[in-house]
Amino acid sequence: MKPSLASAPTVITCHSNADWDALSSMIGMSMLYPDSIMIFPGSMEKPLNQFFNETAVFLYTFRNIKEIDHAGVKRVVVVDTQIRSRVPHVQELLDLPGVEVEVWDHHPTPGPSSGEKNKAIRADMTHIGTTGSTCTLICQALQERGITPACQEATFLGLGIYGDTGAFTYTSTKPEDFLAGAWLRRHGMDLPFIADLVQTGMTSVHIKVLNELLDSASVHEVGPYSVVLAEATLDSFMGDFAYLAQKFMEMESCNVLFALANMEEKVQVVARSRVDAVDVGLICKALGGGGHRFAASASVKSVPIPELKDAIFQQLYMQVNPNKQARDLMSSPAVGIEDRQTIREAEQLMNRYGLKAAPVFRAGTRHCIGYMECQTASRAIAHELGDMPVSEYMQRAILTVPPDAPLQRLMKIIVGAHQRLVPVVEKNEVIGVVTRTDLINMFVEDPSGVPIPVNTSARERNLAKLLSTRLPHPMLAMLRRAGELGDSLNVSVYAVGGFVRDIMLSPPWNSTTSIWWSRATASPSPRRWPGNSEAASASTGPS
Repeated sequence: MKPSLASAPTVITCHSNADWDALSSMIGMSMLYPDSIMIFPGSMEKPLNQFFNETAVFLYTFRNIKEIDHAGVKRVVVVDTQIRSRVPHVQELLDLPGVEVEVWDHHPTPGPSSGEKNKAIRADMTHIGTTGSTCTLICQALQERGITPACQEATFLGLGIYGDTGAFTYTSTKPEDFLAGAWLRRHGMDLPFIADLVQTGMTSVHIKVLNELLDSASVHEVGPYSVVLAEATLDSFMGDFAYLAQKFMEMESCNVLFALANMEEKVQVVARSRVDAVDVGLICKALGGGGHRFAASASVKSVPIPELKDAIFQQLYMQVNPNKQARDLMSSPAVGIEDRQTIREAEQLMNRYGLKAAPVFRAGTRHCIGYMECQTASRAIAHELGDMPVSEYMQRAILTVPPDAPLQRLMKIIVGAHQRLVPVVEKNEVIGVVTRTDLINMFVEDPSGVPIPVNTSARERNLAKLLSTRLPHPMLAMLRRAGELGDSLNVSVYAVGGFVRDIMLSPPWNSTTSIWWSRATASPSPRRWPGNSEAASASTGPS
């Protein structure tokens, strides 16, 4: 016999990977809708999950989406987010005909050009504010409706405000947050209880990771602003990594921080900003996460940290250079090839001007119909196709822009769509070309000198955990010593060849490989580590 499903006209939920503000907002919202069921999707933060499992579930009734009778739902209330992809657990309810959808959030509303990941929830009613916490909006609604919270509810709402404003220290904190806190305090908000939850103690693991962030920190000048990037590699998942990012901000007094933690095959990004011009919420949304202008985060899978940094810098440059247009960056006049010219002539022209690609014009005009890459021309010539017309092997799908196209559009085409060049067209004629090199030159003029990422299908994989389980301690110590030596000489150290293959494909260390290690170290040959080369490579393995 199947258990009966829970039925209520109103379902309240928040975004996945919830924070204190999200959980507290749900509890506060249940005061506005007493005939409701709450669905908590879980959190990444260990203290929050512990509090939920040990306290909240005994004080309030929470259900799983599978326990809800869909037919009885008349209203879905989503708190602390407007992004549809962040509430996957209730998407079926959101799509039910006749169901009213209500959204309460303090984050910026996604623009019409937002991608699918950042698509806004279709809501019948929205309550959007610029406060530091969603709980503040709910406190305002409770006051307007004359609903007085008990000590317990006042404490939970205060927990959300304190958590999302950093105890009123974040620059996103608004006067309304202070007023809400004062109102809750008058109704019994328990400050010692809140302090015990939102102030996480520093363990030895926290200290180790924080030191790694501090050691790896690099400062980049992006326009007039200094941006700090720091990274750490964790052996296991850390739910309260955001706490360390805030500690970093307090210790280093930086204005903009991106803290990256490589953990369990994904990278957790925590971003903080103290300047209005850098909206970290928009940057993290572009990475598939969310947040607001001054505090945001994202969890990114299958993207190595170097590529992730490039993506962050792309977004930063688009924010601090909003007035850059195609006419400011283009090379003019554009060197082009007519479609009737041969591939050999095209290669000669590109080699003469040092071009990796060139637009293709319809014969006798400056009308662009495609582009030819120098590499494609060279390969065609190698196959004795040099006398073929360019039109046979050119790239026909090409995106063009007008002279007033913004930097963001150019980067989407060159970096996002991987188009090597972008013709700038006015009155149906090419007046210039913006290339990847033009973008790089713009960045070189900036002191940070941030490169544009190269399009590659290769993916990096962090092997720290694999090394610790598949190598004996002596060999692991040798590799670490090699890395330390490389750091002291300011060179890169690589392990290459069959040795790396065996680590990735072989089973954990056993007696057979242990015998090989004994033989390999019985009479070691001297190794020389050059200090004046760009990189020192070490290849270790059985001959």
